[in-house]
Amino acid sequence: MSSVLSARFFMPEGEKVDKKTERLTVATLNIEWFGKAGYEKDNTALFSQMEGCDLVGVQEITDPSLFQKDASDFLGKEWNFVATDYPMQKVGLLYNSLRLKSLLFKTCDEVDVGKRVRPALLGEFQLIETGLLIGVLVVHLKSGKKKKDIRIRRTQWKELTWIIKELCADMCMLLLGDVNCFNGRGENLEELKPFIKATGFVLITAGHEYTMTKRCGGRVDHILISPTLAPHLEGVSVGGACRPDCAIHVEESNIYWATVSDHCMVSAAFAA
Repeated sequence: MSSVLSARFFMPEGEKVDKKTERLTVATLNIEWFGKAGYEKDNTALFSQMEGCDLVGVQEITDPSLFQKDASDFLGKEWNFVATDYPMQKVGLLYNSLRLKSLLFKTCDEVDVGKRVRPALLGEFQLIETGLLIGVLVVHLKSGKKKKDIRIRRTQWKELTWIIKELCADMCMLLLGDVNCFNGRGENLEELKPFIKATGFVLITAGHEYTMTKRCGGRVDHILISPTLAPHLEGVSVGGACRPDCAIHVEESNIYWATVSDHCMVSAAFAA
């Protein structure tokens, strides 16, 4: 499955910071019902795509202890995992402690605004080699295309806006995860616009045809970054069965859907 799982980078245009010797790579992946009976995973296929990452925001973790064990067994004991305490499908942050020093973890209950809705998780880190401070919000917003679902997501985006505004304005920030941006006609990135307008965040996965969850029919897994982090961006990548050449790897893509997830990993690299 390596041909499907390997990443491909898309290089953005725009102003860049001076070239640095260090690179920070972050990713997001919704791992369909990880830990639930009947959803057993091919751990080699799952965790091999995380090699080369420093931090991964994950969603739909039902057994955080099992996820920590499996990640450590495959990636190494230096990998730590922190997740929210609730609900059954939890969000979490998996990070390499040899590269990132954890400073803070906070469950953001403000985002839990209704039935079948999840909190967000905030993590603050310092890149050990360079001292770069970075904040990460991992989210799994309300699913559904009905008007009531869209209203709930709109409220969640308002709460996320307040969370961002209360954080240090100078900190490099990422918001990543499954944002479930759909309406009755399909993908609807318009849902993100009020948050982007209020915070100045950049949707770095916009316009990349393959940063999507194909089983849902469009893109829902995204990474947004603060204006202070934008000049550090080196590229965006996609893996799993959403890799750009997946059309010639149909059999491997089908294996991915069956043994890893119904979502694909989206990654971003930054000069740090």
